[in-house]
Amino acid sequence: MEIDSRAKHNQELYRRWRDARSDWDTEARKDLDFYLGNHFSTDESEELKSRNQADVPMDRISPAVEKLKATLTSRPPVFTITPREDSDVKISSVWRTILGYIWENSAGDTQMKQAIHDYAITGLGYLYVYVDTESDFGRGDVKFTHINPFRVYAPPTSRDRWLNDADSIILSTILSKEQVLTLYPELGTKADPETGEEAQGPIDKLSTYEEKDYPSALNRNSMSVFTPAETDNLDYRDNERYQILERYYKTKVTYYRVLDTATGQEYIFDEMDMQGYMEDPINAESIQNGVVQIIQVPQTRVKVCASLGEVVLYEATLNTDMYPIVAVPNN
Repeated sequence: MEIDSRAKHNQELYRRWRDARSDWDTEARKDLDFYLGNHFSTDESEELKSRNQADVPMDRISPAVEKLKATLTSRPPVFTITPREDSDVKISSVWRTILGYIWENSAGDTQMKQAIHDYAITGLGYLYVYVDTESDFGRGDVKFTHINPFRVYAPPTSRDRWLNDADSIILSTILSKEQVLTLYPELGTKADPETGEEAQGPIDKLSTYEEKDYPSALNRNSMSVFTPAETDNLDYRDNERYQILERYYKTKVTYYRVLDTATGQEYIFDEMDMQGYMEDPINAESIQNGVVQIIQVPQTRVKVCASLGEVVLYEATLNTDMYPIVAVPNN
């Protein structure tokens, strides 16, 4: 199968940034093992046994982390919206209600608990904002969720704590074949309209992914605890895995500020709206006579390119200049 250049670029950036943060992966995995009670390596555990001592950890970290999570999420947040002028009072009340609705609709307390959990253990938590297009019978809702920090890859050149200056952010999602086909049924087998026979779908031509998001466990002793790395692939039949890479990056989008000097009314149009505005003969005449002034304004927007192996699944421009992946960094 021919490789799409955009998918190839996603894969190259993923490999570079994965290799650049390999040390963090190792240390974060050690921290995760320590939280779960795997305090000793195999050699340390054997040494303790040779001295007739039990390799039983004295855990003081887990209760402290759980107390931190309970304290910070004991109550849902109260949002405050301050209007800039008198005419914004009603709008600010609406936005305050919307923010509270988004929190409740996303099970915000649960999502924040997990982000704080990752923040306290690995030193880095993540929240992810998205639009649930199936919510409210297709009307859509803005929601947010937590993300496993091992799934997010950021460039080492970023210097902002919240990654606002990153040239790109990559989100890796490893799914089974059934999960991929549930999300993208068009990749599955298709029946030939003439013969009725089923032919191989695009997914059968894609290469599978053998690695995992979680690094392997580094500690192992008599009190070993199962972690996602050990329980990830216990189904011997579920051996076909695929990796979806969503690369978020910033781009420039052209907007137009249109001022009607006769009425003093100002409009903000994108390319499509501007084209429709200019197709109106009255507006076209006003523009020609100088009654309507147009200023072209480039604006920063976030674009996403999602790829599965060698193919691009979708590409879209989000109507925001902020990354939907929000970092929660520890000191």
